[in-house]
Amino acid sequence: ADDSIHTSDQIERQSGFPLLGAIPKWQQLEMQKISISLPWHRSLEIKPSILSVVQWQTFRETLDIIYKTMQLLKPSSTFKSLAITSALTGEGKSTFVLGLALSAGRSDRRVLVIDANLRQPTLHQLFELSNEVGLSNLLAGETERLIPHTLSFAGSNIDLLTAGPKPRDPVKLLTSRRLEELMNLYEQNYDLILLDTPAVLGIVDAIQIASQAKGTILVSRLDLEIGRAHV
Repeated sequence: ADDSIHTSDQIERQSGFPLLGAIPKWQQLEMQKISISLPWHRSLEIKPSILSVVQWQTFRETLDIIYKTMQLLKPSSTFKSLAITSALTGEGKSTFVLGLALSAGRSDRRVLVIDANLRQPTLHQLFELSNEVGLSNLLAGETERLIPHTLSFAGSNIDLLTAGPKPRDPVKLLTSRRLEELMNLYEQNYDLILLDTPAVLGIVDAIQIASQAKGTILVSRLDLEIGRAHV
């Protein structure tokens, strides 16, 4: 009666989608936790940031393999823009987005990362960037053009468009024709566009964003041990 999924092979059989790769758990994560003593003699453990994970050599090499696998599956034009999502929050999709962007950047690809999570954006926080103006302003027609932030780290150069202020009705913005126009514009200027979307269950945002991209990657996490990336 157990219908839960325990292996990547089960996911591949049930979904019918090819498995792009498996990202190993960072074993050093447990060793590098920082313990902070609190007044009431309890301790708070803080894990290393996403930026530390994406610069971990094993993680980078795994993402290089995944990126090359994508190129071998279909012509690169098919993957001009990709929506990255997961079933639930906390499965590592934002980490995957940055890792894939770095891999493409090291291959001399011009990469744009878009934080398309208009409800709970996080990418601007990682790089301590302002989020006063971003994707939501472009979709609402409050500004015609917006220059993305250029980031240089881990041997790659990538552009990042932040999500912008949280709108009252994210779905209305995401269903507007303006999103399609923006994607067409960016696809003319970038080799690869990665959209970091909300989790797919519970809200329609990720589905709507994916409808404007050339492909979708689903990131899932099994037993909190291994991250799996699927397309």
